[in-house]
Amino acid sequence: MKLIKSSVEIVKDSLKDHYYICDIDKQILVNEDYTYEGHPVTAYTGEDAEELLKKYLNAKDNTIDGKVMWKAHHTPSKEDLLTNIYKQIELAGRTCYKSEPKYNYFRKVKTADGSIHTEQVSNTLDFEDSIAIAEREYAKGNTEFTRSSSTAKDFVDRMIKSGHTAMLEHGTVYLKFKNNALDFESVWYDESSGYPLNKFYENNKYSKVYFKPLGVNDKQIEKNYTGDYYITTNYRVIIENDRLDDLQYLCEPTKYHEKRITARFICDRGVSHEFVRHRVFSFAQESTRFCNYSKDKFGNELTFIEPAWNMSTTMKQDFEDDLEKIEDTYLLYIEQEGLKPQEARAILPNALKTELVITGFESDWKHFFKLRCAENAHPDARKLALELQEKMNKL
Repeated sequence: MKLIKSSVEIVKDSLKDHYYICDIDKQILVNEDYTYEGHPVTAYTGEDAEELLKKYLNAKDNTIDGKVMWKAHHTPSKEDLLTNIYKQIELAGRTCYKSEPKYNYFRKVKTADGSIHTEQVSNTLDFEDSIAIAEREYAKGNTEFTRSSSTAKDFVDRMIKSGHTAMLEHGTVYLKFKNNALDFESVWYDESSGYPLNKFYENNKYSKVYFKPLGVNDKQIEKNYTGDYYITTNYRVIIENDRLDDLQYLCEPTKYHEKRITARFICDRGVSHEFVRHRVFSFAQESTRFCNYSKDKFGNELTFIEPAWNMSTTMKQDFEDDLEKIEDTYLLYIEQEGLKPQEARAILPNALKTELVITGFESDWKHFFKLRCAENAHPDARKLALELQEKMNKL
């Protein structure tokens, strides 16, 4: 039995910053590849470095081996932005079953004629099983291995194919496009409705649209939709309404987009029951129906959340004793009585640890904080809400 504290974190996107290193002493090769904490780095030397330093010296924010380095904004490609959306969806989806990517192992094999080809050793096995196969092959002297895993896009494609589209809501999509009513051919029309493209999203309750006029008079703007449109939506809206073509307008979030923020909570089941009452959000939660806590991946034990409120020494000991009894009963139901996790879970209490991923618009989070940070909110829920509010205020 394990007892831990509740916690919350904001799920960051996977887009990487770009760093630059300048070395006037020419100790770094210009074309040499660098990474810094997983971020791409470009190095400059000699006169190029000197010119860049004169221009950007005030922008430096660190050094590597004494070389001046600064961080610059890296404009991601459409592919980068899509990959980020897929990764957000995968993170939420894997929370439900606490699953991990499948791995394939390959080895290089020399044939009788001396040629070398790549041979697959395992096919979509769990990581632990793949490791076992790899160790067995190493024992045979087959030491050259490569490993590949399914991508976030593969995961999303499986969700779509199986009809489990709820997880797609966690993939936030930011779009920007321009309509110029003074030039009819430049107006982006939605072929299915005949209306300008923005109208679909304005009528979609899961999307937010901001219109930035281009300086024509208000009457023209209202009538002809002239201006820039900034749309925040999610990947489920895109897929279920057959709007993949709209992804040509995919962009990074700007100050004109209403942001969607994803948070991951580690809390007890009681608190999660309160949080999922905020129906405007998108949710993904660890499933007691499918998660088998008697398995090695869960340490063959149950994990519980320590309450935020104070308990006397005696009360705390009684609390922990009761939880240990529940764990013993749960494991007995599965290991000796042959019950499935969805049946054995009937014994599990509100104190059970769960992971909960919540995604929503900033305006929805403000309403969440108004209720959950209040003095009369449940102490465990209030603790997490206050922690998250502080983190969001720093964004």
